Amino acid sequence: MNKSDADKKQFLQKEEHLLEAILLDPALQEALESESIVDEKNNVVALNAFTSEQKCRQVHGGKSSYWRTFSVAASVMLMVVFGLTSLYKNDDQLIVQQTVNQQEYSSGIAQTKKVTLADESVITLNAASKIKVEYTDQQRNVTLLAGEAYFNVAKNADKPFNVITQNGRITVLGTQFNVDQTRDSVAVNVYEGKVEVKDINDMSQQLLAGDRVAFTSDGSEPKSQFNLKKGVDWQQGQLRFTNVKLVKVIEKLNRYTEQTLYLDPVLNHKLVTATFKLDDMEGNISLLRELYQLDALTTGKSRYLTPKI
Repeated sequence: MNKSDADKKQFLQKEEHLLEAILLDPALQEALESESIVDEKNNVVALNAFTSEQKCRQVHGGKSSYWRTFSVAASVMLMVVFGLTSLYKNDDQLIVQQTVNQQEYSSGIAQTKKVTLADESVITLNAASKIKVEYTDQQRNVTLLAGEAYFNVAKNADKPFNVITQNGRITVLGTQFNVDQTRDSVAVNVYEGKVEVKDINDMSQQLLAGDRVAFTSDGSEPKSQFNLKKGVDWQQGQLRFTNVKLVKVIEKLNRYTEQTLYLDPVLNHKLVTATFKLDDMEGNISLLRELYQLDALTTGKSRYLTPKI
């Protein structure tokens, strides 16, 4: 079917009619849906317009000119629609939200990075850390993919701020808190305001300034208190530990050295009470060797800590 320039212009301007036609035409819908690939994790829909055109041509007796235009336009419209929206599950209800902004930020070994978001919230990444930020019309979501971050959240009563971790979620309206995600646990320290934490078992706790809680894949521990006056240790260039397993100490120290530290498993459960300087890794290794009578074998970019024989 040959259409005049005016008809084509009018046809393209009526986007609502186009979407309605897609929904009401079973043949076109089948052609498009059979060639669409939905990636639920990334909210992406890929459409093969050429194949859809071929199917439409078969169904409609070879009248390809109109259906070529219609199929390609429909494919583009569907990609735009799915590009602008994302599916989000909240309290077992499926709602559609418009994605405003999505970015990923990361810091390198022994580096920190400060990120200012669109709403003036500020996130400071500790070393070897990574986050994904996704702001929608209804919520502000930040996924802590690795490491540790300090959050200074701008107040917005209409748009909660969520920090999503491997073992639970932290929800606030405006506050300051630190989240530290290690291999098997997540620790939350609140420095200002109030936050709600919900663990993997959907158990909730309210935390005020000076409260701390840790949760694992098994659930959350009872909240405890910490000394607010000491501030955030890593922002002061040090790490402080009180009765912390040596294996966890090594995991955190590895954020600050290109030479990866490995620990003999027999030492994993040794308890450490010490303060380490982030800019003096050799001094930190010497301290550990002295405290626990260790040998340190260096091989390339690796260093192995073992008990002295």
